[in-house]
Amino acid sequence: MKTTWRPGRWLIILPPLLFLLIFFLIPFAFAFKISFAEAAPQVPPFTDVFSFTREHGLQLSLSLGNYRYLLFDCYVTELYDNWGNTFYSEIDVVRK
Repeated sequence: MKTTWRPGRWLIILPPLLFLLIFFLIPFAFAFKISFAEAAPQVPPFTDVFSFTREHGLQLSLSLGNYRYLLFDCYVTELYDNWGNTFYSEIDVVRK
């Protein structure tokens, strides 16, 4: 059975697709970009991840410090938790 292309299908698919793009994917992309930035005492309170150099090149300044802090921050959680790791503590709470 061969399916035929009907342009009316896009009229049905387009509104939910645009809704997801505008209200989910774009904010998610901004939050994902900010997660690779470093904290800075300025407005906005994070550094630029993408910047252009004087030679018109693109420079990436990615930092995995936020993810390292999330996975391996043992000092704060050692005081309150035997697990000593924020990420694994959250997994333990969800598992119980």
